Amino acid sequence: MAPPGWRPGRILLGIWATAVLAAAIFPLDGGPVPASGQIHSAVSALAFPAITAASPTLTHTFTGTPRWPAAGRVSRWIARLVLVSFLLAITTQHLGWFGVTQRIFLAAVLAWLITATNQLRQPR
Repeated sequence: MAPPGWRPGRILLGIWATAVLAAAIFPLDGGPVPASGQIHSAVSALAFPAITAASPTLTHTFTGTPRWPAAGRVSRWIARLVLVSFLLAITTQHLGWFGVTQRIFLAAVLAWLITATNQLRQPR
């Protein structure tokens, strides 16, 4: 039986992956599709909170599973960094340095994904 947070965490991760793919397909600057920027913004507004919620949800699942204790300990700290950087990004959304805080958030997300993946790949 899967741990309690496994299913919601995977759903949130799937939402994030789908939304990021859509954001990559529809550029912010418009491109050939007139509403491309609006689509990009809408799916980004879905992707950011989804991965921010997925990281602590799955981290809690890792922590509660005897098979993955190392993944839980390491990813717990990085999941906190994801949350803090997300809050920083949304509070600076209308300021001139939103691009920088957004990149910090994306770096934290990438660090969490790499850490969780590396821990889960190790044989138990």
